[in-house]
Amino acid sequence: MSSRGKAAKRLAAVVGACAMLCGCVSSGSAMRHEGISHWSSYEVTGTHELTFTVVTGSPRCYGLRSVVEEDGDTLWVALVEGVLPEAGDECTMEAMYNKIKVTTESPAADLTVIPLPADEVELNR
Repeated sequence: MSSRGKAAKRLAAVVGACAMLCGCVSSGSAMRHEGISHWSSYEVTGTHELTFTVVTGSPRCYGLRSVVEEDGDTLWVALVEGVLPEAGDECTMEAMYNKIKVTTESPAADLTVIPLPADEVELNR
């Protein structure tokens, strides 16, 4: 459990990231070679929903998932990018803006949103 105490609820979810240009990025299976992707912005897109914008690789090769921890009026968020299990060896270096939605327990507009420290995120290598 994180230093924020047992009251914090860890919600780890593999969710789809909707690419602005290339359709949907799906990471339904365990990704490999994961790393933290730093989100550039977010917006409230529903009563209990935030949408984050992040630069990732091609959706043909890379997936995206969120790891969130919500405690009271604070939401800690890490976005994790990794190579999809079905990706071949011929992934190209492309950068594109993708969006990923995060569901919250508290009203999204009332939350303070900060990055979840990397040492609190379990990554698949």
